[in-house]
Amino acid sequence: MCSSKRATSPQIYDALVVKREDGTDVIAEVQQHLGNNWVRAVSMAATDGLRRGMKAVATGGPITVPVGEATLGRLFNVIGERSTGRVR
Repeated sequence: MCSSKRATSPQIYDALVVKREDGTDVIAEVQQHLGNNWVRAVSMAATDGLRRGMKAVATGGPITVPVGEATLGRLFNVIGERSTGRVR
């Protein structure tokens, strides 16, 4: 769950970014509005290191992944990060 001080909460399916203390990002997708500028979101990665009160930034749009010639034969995770190696 995350709280927003903005006048409006992020839309359902919008992506949120939470920065861990080690500098890495956790991407989450808004699933439900709970009222009082709180939302419930599903994380796309492990949530180790997250705690209450951490800042969540709305991206203003859904999670997107790259498409096109450059992506053919490559593996990507659910948030579009390229995996090492190449599929033959």
